Amino acid sequence: MRAAATDERRPQRPAVRTPADRRDRGTAVHDARRRRVPRAYAMLPPGQEASHDTQAGPLVATYLEAWLRRQALRVKESTLDLYRRDVALHFTPALGGRRLGDVRPVDIDALLTRLLQSGRSPTTVRRLHRELLSAFETATELGLMTENPARAVRPPARSRREMRVLSVDEARRLLAAAAGTPMHPLLYTALETGARRGELLALRWADVDLPSRELRVRRTIREFSGRGIVEMEPKTHRSRRAVALSAEAVGVLRQHRVEQGVRRLRLGARWREHDLVFPSGIGTHWRPSNMRRAFQALALGAGIESVTFHTLRHTCASLMAMQGVPITSISAQLGHASSAITYAIYAHVLPGMQHEAASRVASALR
Repeated sequence: MRAAATDERRPQRPAVRTPADRRDRGTAVHDARRRRVPRAYAMLPPGQEASHDTQAGPLVATYLEAWLRRQALRVKESTLDLYRRDVALHFTPALGGRRLGDVRPVDIDALLTRLLQSGRSPTTVRRLHRELLSAFETATELGLMTENPARAVRPPARSRREMRVLSVDEARRLLAAAAGTPMHPLLYTALETGARRGELLALRWADVDLPSRELRVRRTIREFSGRGIVEMEPKTHRSRRAVALSAEAVGVLRQHRVEQGVRRLRLGARWREHDLVFPSGIGTHWRPSNMRRAFQALALGAGIESVTFHTLRHTCASLMAMQGVPITSISAQLGHASSAITYAIYAHVLPGMQHEAASRVASALR
């Protein structure tokens, strides 16, 4: 009878390895989780905190919505918009119906594999893996999961595909195709300065000092679905920068300002003044989506394929590197957070610079 009573006792929980590398009872870990659960409930919508299975946790979809609300207090709006899109398009459809505690590394690996097979780039899939890693790490810290399943999943290797850069001939053809249109001064400024699209579309005449041949990047714009255009701080603190202009660029911008003034007078009350250097046809912000379509049509008309507006930034940097401009100067011009980032992106053009440097040293020693 005692044996029967022993068999009916509640089975022991499996032993686990604690951070101190001691063997401890699973009940101790469970108790620790239970103590953290009240803090975790604060993330969940009203009514959800008592409705989920305390062993497996809330549904992934419910948790991710709570995680997004939490992230709204911690990240930039542009980053939050990206998180929301990825949750809606990828994470919720694939994992949303599962309980947090039921998500396994194999589930995440299968999701990332499907994304790669569907044509998503390794860079995109690596980003999605980082987002899942962050979301599940928060769940682990709050006691909603015992471990982060994304940690056991290896993301794809970085893509080694060389970036697209315009040749000098392609750049000239693109500018020639844009001649006489509002796109021409925008493209010329982009090719010379390497400024980002959002930085140029947010640029105001008050930021441009033509006599001093300088413009200052102080803001950028982003286009959000359902919200339209939003002005915001530049990407990094080094993105707030002064950019030198050539005499040719100053001439292009002077002529552009005259033509903009003529258009403003012609439209009269229909013109909405915002002091923008590269506005829409009525003076408001030029929507990045509209500008992108106009740019693609222009490039195709010039016989230039596989190009985006960001290609102009890469082209500017590559041309500077090939002309022997120091990497620190290129980094400052582009507003990169560090010279190391610039070096990593444009390493493919640096061998030519090194040969040129060696030749100059040899000439000096003759």
